[in-house]
Amino acid sequence: MEVLVAISVLGLLTGLLLMIYISGASVTRKGDTRAEPLADAQVALANMTADLERAPATGISVAADGGSLAVLSAMDEQGQFQLDDQGEALWQRWHVYYVSNEELHRASVNWTADQTTRATPIPIEGLNPPLTIDDYETGGRVLARNVDNLDAEILANGNIAVRLELSKKRYGRPDPETLQLQSEVRSRNP
Repeated sequence: MEVLVAISVLGLLTGLLLMIYISGASVTRKGDTRAEPLADAQVALANMTADLERAPATGISVAADGGSLAVLSAMDEQGQFQLDDQGEALWQRWHVYYVSNEELHRASVNWTADQTTRATPIPIEGLNPPLTIDDYETGGRVLARNVDNLDAEILANGNIAVRLELSKKRYGRPDPETLQLQSEVRSRNP
């Protein structure tokens, strides 16, 4: 009789410990599912924000659907801000941000005009031959994965609003975890 009671208590305690373990593992998986795409997206949004803050308002372009963004940059290949002889920014390239196959990309489009021309910022659509921002959505470095949408908009006050929507399927669950990050930035010399 005592052995039967001991076995019952042991079974009950084992079941209780198993429930605690399963619950903890579920919370950990959920946290891991959110942490990875969130960290990638935060870094990507920080890169976009830095580019937008350094760019002139006339060097920023947003696609008609808001799904891509081109930002003029004076940073050279080594990450150094370039200046002309008068100490003014010497614009080098556009960084084009876009989403393709659930990945946020940053492609660079070099501005090959002479130094005098590059002293005056223009939108990417002003290149010769003139193309739309969508025509530059190829290649580039992957900044973040599991990105469903990039939504950029130039607001009435001149600020640029950027929103990233992310999702990642959780192990053992049919519905994905979804996240949104957003930022509002003022460019230089609006």
